[in-house]
Amino acid sequence: MSKAKALTKPRAGRPVAPSPRKSARQPRWGFITVGRLNTLLSNRLGSRWLKDSPTSVYLGDDKYYCPPLNEALALIHSSHGEFLKWTDEVFDCDDFAFVLKAHFCRNAFHNGRRKWPYCFGIVWKNKPIQHAMNWIVYRDRDAATGGGGKLVFALVEPQNVDKPDRPVIRPLDKTDGDFYFVAG
Repeated sequence: MSKAKALTKPRAGRPVAPSPRKSARQPRWGFITVGRLNTLLSNRLGSRWLKDSPTSVYLGDDKYYCPPLNEALALIHSSHGEFLKWTDEVFDCDDFAFVLKAHFCRNAFHNGRRKWPYCFGIVWKNKPIQHAMNWIVYRDRDAATGGGGKLVFALVEPQNVDKPDRPVIRPLDKTDGDFYFVAG
């Protein structure tokens, strides 16, 4: 006799969430532990933190997937249809950042090849202007080996998704500062 799982119908009125596919093999590179990520964020943002502000970084998972840059850009550009028109207080910079974070979360769930979420979050800062945006740690793929490459911290401006003349992912600028909220 085979030990097959019994198929059952969902109860009426209760939606059934799709279960992500499992991958048999996870690569060893391209992932970062929460401890290493905390250190990276501290090194990149610590001296730029808003004075007298709690220096807490809010990360909810034990490990994160750091995609190659081309994968991150493709995912960001695929989010274009999810953004509404910028509207003061109703759909402004923080809302753009939350929508893009949700797009990354949804993609990780539906993709189902990995157990870990994208290394992608939200950051609020005061310099050069008060602004909310996203952050990412991506892999700068090693072209010679095709391997993981170094991990790069960058800021993501979701409001530039539909502006081909403006960067969507950019390095931390010397004017960026007074960070006061970082979540992953």
